[in-house]
Amino acid sequence: MFAVAKIYAIEQAEKLNKLTMIEFFNYIHSTYYPNQDISFMEYFLELTQYEGECVVEHTKLIEYGIMTSKQSSDIKKKIDLLGLELEVDYLLRHVSKQLESGTKHSKLYTFTPEAFKKMLMRAQRRSNQRVDPVIYIDYYLLLEKVFKLYTDYERAYLNKLLSIKDEKIDKQSYKIDEQSNKIDTLIQETKSQSADIAKLLNYSNAITKQNVDLIERTDHLQITADMTQEDLDKSLIYQKEILNHLVDKSYKSTMNPANPDQVTHFAVLMPNKKNGRTILVRGQAKRINVVINKYYDTHKLIIDATYNANAINLVINAQKEYIDYRDSYIARYNVPIIQHNDKLKAEIANYNKEARKHNKVKGATQKELRVYIEEKKPLLRISDIPIKFGTTFITYKKNKHIRYKEVIQCIKDVNERTQMSPAASDDGSE
Repeated sequence: MFAVAKIYAIEQAEKLNKLTMIEFFNYIHSTYYPNQDISFMEYFLELTQYEGECVVEHTKLIEYGIMTSKQSSDIKKKIDLLGLELEVDYLLRHVSKQLESGTKHSKLYTFTPEAFKKMLMRAQRRSNQRVDPVIYIDYYLLLEKVFKLYTDYERAYLNKLLSIKDEKIDKQSYKIDEQSNKIDTLIQETKSQSADIAKLLNYSNAITKQNVDLIERTDHLQITADMTQEDLDKSLIYQKEILNHLVDKSYKSTMNPANPDQVTHFAVLMPNKKNGRTILVRGQAKRINVVINKYYDTHKLIIDATYNANAINLVINAQKEYIDYRDSYIARYNVPIIQHNDKLKAEIANYNKEARKHNKVKGATQKELRVYIEEKKPLLRISDIPIKFGTTFITYKKNKHIRYKEVIQCIKDVNERTQMSPAASDDGSE
């Protein structure tokens, strides 16, 4: 079935039928995998907007067939079994409800979309389950197939466009060559005329002057033709270079949605109090604004909503940028300490050698041996820098090594590099 679906994808590309991912998915599903249950897909896709946020209530565990019991103790067992972390993968709230018979206390669990989907994929068939959890595995397998098919479709679509553009470029080159031949012919004809005119120089000074002017115009035409050809050659080379850059970038990005509210952005929210958590917000523009308003009282914008075609990769790359910066700082910081400790080690070794000789002398006052491990200076470790750079939050505590603004600068630097043009202008500027 996958092979048949691939034929369809390639045919659509060859016809230059532009399909969105949703349109492509719906057709593949309805035509080739109609028995695959995807009734829950819309809810799953909606959850992707809330990465790292605990928005899924534990009632969903029963609704989607993960569990059959509503008991909080059973839910806790499931959480511990999967190794989920409190305040990272889920939150726990204690809820009190006043009844006629007294106060009822209960526990309310809420999970991140990532934790919820992990539980879905690791769910097992049990008796009395409302849903067979195997459908979720089949669903993600279907997504993988469709993603591969859509990637093949986009690549074939782009190759088709490139072949059309190459054909146009070849036609243009042919026209240029044809024009050049005409110019060469004209130049030859002009030179022939100049020779004939030269024979008539003895008859009239006026005709002589006309011949000189004609020769000058002919030379100018030759120079113009040569310059035109050179400029056209340079233009074609430059256009092909730009096209190659754009092709390379097209494999790594996609078009922005027509709706401005759906274009991806990122923002960074700094906590008002010291040693709080910095929030890394990424997603559609409307989503960014919702989160900013949500934390208005506790955080302030340190980086306002900023466009980035792939904000998820931006944060991952910024995280690596910080790690490289931190490791480089630790290495530089430890250089003089290592040098000191090496010198100290040699000094203690020499002292202890002399002390042992002294202590062997009968009647001599015993000298206490020195211990290197007790005197050496400690090296700076990663754990000594109280900064945790995650994909959703940055936990920063004031320290003497790395300033807060240096951490934030890592994000700014990566985003700036991301936005650079793929090709330089004629004068070498971006």
